[in-house]
Amino acid sequence: NRSSDLAVAIYKAPASRFPDGTAPNQTDLVDAVVYGTSDNPDTVLLNALLPNQFQLDEDASFHSLDESISRCFGIQPLNASAFKLTLPSPGQPNKCLVNIPTNPPTNSPTNRPTTSVPTSSGPTPCASPILINEINVDSPSIDTEEYIELTDGGVGGTSLDGLVLVLYNGRGDSSYLTVPLTGYKTRPRTGLFLLGSQLVGSDIVLPPNSVQNGADAIALYKASSFDFPSGTASNSTNLVDVVVYGTNDAPDAGLLNSLAPGQTQV
Repeated sequence: NRSSDLAVAIYKAPASRFPDGTAPNQTDLVDAVVYGTSDNPDTVLLNALLPNQFQLDEDASFHSLDESISRCFGIQPLNASAFKLTLPSPGQPNKCLVNIPTNPPTNSPTNRPTTSVPTSSGPTPCASPILINEINVDSPSIDTEEYIELTDGGVGGTSLDGLVLVLYNGRGDSSYLTVPLTGYKTRPRTGLFLLGSQLVGSDIVLPPNSVQNGADAIALYKASSFDFPSGTASNSTNLVDVVVYGTNDAPDAGLLNSLAPGQTQV
């Protein structure tokens, strides 16, 4: 183990390009984490790998069960805001619903300073343990197995009260389907919840071809379905999570700017 400021980076390149002593660089960089143990930020590593972002710190002496830096907020690469401090989970789903306290347990002699974590540009997402986990919107021939999958991170039995799923049409960037989730819970053992085709065992069955192929968006809000009558313009008020997607379509600038500024269509 090495302490102090370090970085872990993954590249799409042969190992021979990185003999010992290679300077950090962004050529063919896929993803990176710059981290420390309550050290001053390493500006050299940050500027070389994650310019304009921040260092993630962990303190191995702070928590009796140890801690790790885990990806919990989306899959956008090279984004320090996607990570949080939580408990280690090697070979298992990240324990994203566990919050490491800002003050140590009473049996710990070490005080950890409270630090503010910068966020990426764009709307601040509403706090919720529920996120969009997977979507299948376009199947061969007729879309008979389309679905939208939500997750609570594997906890199971989490209430969906106060949440609503809104589907946006890229033509006009307005809503065409709203599904209220109040009264439902995620599945006890997996923490998943499915909406879509009956053929995939959905918890809420939608009529065939309910989910358009794109370029469109699927958004999760902490709001009421009454806030989203058909034709509501896409917006980030009380937004929890969103996917702007297409099927080889040109990026929908209207949906991206209103729901996920600075990000990409998938």
